[in-house]
Parts: sequence; structure tokens; C-alpha cells
Amino acid sequence: MLFYVAWKPRAGISSDQQKKAFEMFARWTPPTGLDIKQMYALVDGRGFCVCDCDTAATAYAAMAPWAAIYNDYDIVPIVEMAQGVELLNAAFAFRDGS
Repeated sequence: MLFYVAWKPRAGISSDQQKKAFEMFARWTPPTGLDIKQMYALVDGRGFCVCDCDTAATAYAAMAPWAAIYNDYDIVPIVEMAQGVELLNAAFAFRDGS
């Protein structure tokens, strides 16, 4: 399943904590079952990626080292545009009683 994952540093995080988080990231490897398609760092300290993940537990394992201390996350399942349009058209047809 594809996910959009966005993160931002927690309010009040110290410079030393940020440094520690980047040191941890330098030695981190994604867990088995998580394929990062693309990952970006934003100049304001936030970041996001698109990843393919086999289970919710795998996503949890990937975020756990940072989640409680360093970052706030948004994790949203996504579909490709063509599939999204197809699904929305089916929803519109249902609403219209077709």
C-alpha cells in the first residue's frame, strides 16, 4: 500500500535533539517490507516521502525511533490518480442512484 508520510520537528525540540535525530537517521535502514519511493527534506525542517509498505506494523516500526521524541507525523494512504478518478466516479454514480 502506498503512503504519503510527512513529518515536522516537535515544538520545543533542542538543537542537540535535532542533531541526535540526524545522527540516528544516518545509520537507519528501512525495515523489511518498506520501500521508500522518494524522500525530501524541506528547508524549514519538515520533510515528506512516498513509500510502499506491506503492513501497518511495518510503518509503525519505521517511525518508532523518532515518533515519541523528535517528530510529529501525518501518514495518509494514497492511490494513483487514474485509480482515484475511477473510484470517485463510482462514488458519484452511487450518490446519483445509478
